Amino acid sequence: MLIGKPPDIPSSEITLRAEYDRYMNRRRFLRTAASTAVAALGVERLAEVVSPRITAHAGTKLQTVKSPLTTTGEQLTSFEDITHYNNFYEFGVEKDQPAKNAGGLPTRPWTVRIDGKVKQPKTFDIDTLLKLRPLEDRVYRHRCVEAWSMVIPWVGYSLSEFINQCDPLPSAKYVQFLSYYDRHVEKWTGAVSYTHLDVYKRQAIAVADGLVWAELGAAFPRAGGSYAFLREIYGPERAGNWLSFLYVWQVSFTAPLSIASGCIGLSSFLAWFWPGLDASPVAAWPALHYTNFAAASACLLVTALLYRNLSSITRLAWVLFAGVLAAIAGVIVSGFYHAAATGGWQMPASGALSIPAALGGLAQATLLTTYCYWGYYNICFLGGEVRRPERTIPRAILLSVLFVSAFYVAMNLAALPAIRDFGRDAASHGAAGASVRLQLVADIAASAFGSLAGRLMAALIVWTCLLYTSRCV
Repeated sequence: MLIGKPPDIPSSEITLRAEYDRYMNRRRFLRTAASTAVAALGVERLAEVVSPRITAHAGTKLQTVKSPLTTTGEQLTSFEDITHYNNFYEFGVEKDQPAKNAGGLPTRPWTVRIDGKVKQPKTFDIDTLLKLRPLEDRVYRHRCVEAWSMVIPWVGYSLSEFINQCDPLPSAKYVQFLSYYDRHVEKWTGAVSYTHLDVYKRQAIAVADGLVWAELGAAFPRAGGSYAFLREIYGPERAGNWLSFLYVWQVSFTAPLSIASGCIGLSSFLAWFWPGLDASPVAAWPALHYTNFAAASACLLVTALLYRNLSSITRLAWVLFAGVLAAIAGVIVSGFYHAAATGGWQMPASGALSIPAALGGLAQATLLTTYCYWGYYNICFLGGEVRRPERTIPRAILLSVLFVSAFYVAMNLAALPAIRDFGRDAASHGAAGASVRLQLVADIAASAFGSLAGRLMAALIVWTCLLYTSRCV
């Protein structure tokens, strides 16, 4: 919303038409290449991909007045480009998908309810909104970070004029927009949900991989795990000799990286409690933050805790493990409590995704969930110390996969309503990365049991990260 007329933008800073055409030609080239890959979808579908139906349908002409805030002296972008080259992810992630899908969105009946810090709650329907103030014709220059620009006519009136009609109280400080998800309204999107496939796919991979580890652990119950397996399978005097060496060699790289990632994650979580940790102590080295020192200190602390006899480490592991179970139980209980109090698991649909984009997201989700299962094979590295390994190792691995699957599904079900309700709020707190996730967990617990519970849950997550770091060491 423009409050006043901005300074004029030199035409030299607006994308040239030739540049715009080259950008569009690259997109057409990619669309043509993609059409070859989907030829198996059939002639009708192929025709839709190569030459999509992009007919725009005009509605009832609106009565407008010219606005003094409009941009003058600029040639309008063609109507075809304005209406068929859009970013509107609720209607699809490709530029031409909104033009195809928006026609299926019913706009009548459509109402907007105003409540909160206003003199009296009000409800406006779409026709009342159109008549509330004179509709103005404005021309705006739109410059996108994707290196394209347009000069576009708009019809409407200033948000400030609508807010004045709502009679806000003097104590009101901001405007919050909330939308209602109705699956019957958004059924036109044609989105394909691959979320549940991720759970099934990763569970199948974990079971298959677990069976392999169980078989090897039962057949070669020795200390060393993969090192011992490679030597036995390929022969200690043949390829097994150098394959086992390569395994130890790559562990010398991956193990420190795992330790570093755990310490960095721990320091990122600590920044949620002490935001000043994100600051840089030395102006000449802006990439150096207090979190770097916190990460290094965490690594030294864990090393000191583990530099003791085995019985002490065992007691310490049980204490840390109890904290992890408390964190998992807290997230699940808080999440289900929040879901029960806010209408359950009614989730907004994502925009329409192409099959390559959906499969790419599935691959990324599978990588993340694979990480969640890591560790069930650790018993194989201690096979020489296990009683009845031919029976104990397979049971331990398969039961671990089963329990992790149950925890994973329960925690995701608990988190989904909170992501719907708090995800944007968590990001708006200025946090990033790990801090956003910690903020989300804290919001889940706080919504269910109060702010103290939220901080306690955040502390338990830090505790869990400490256990992960100690396991890497």
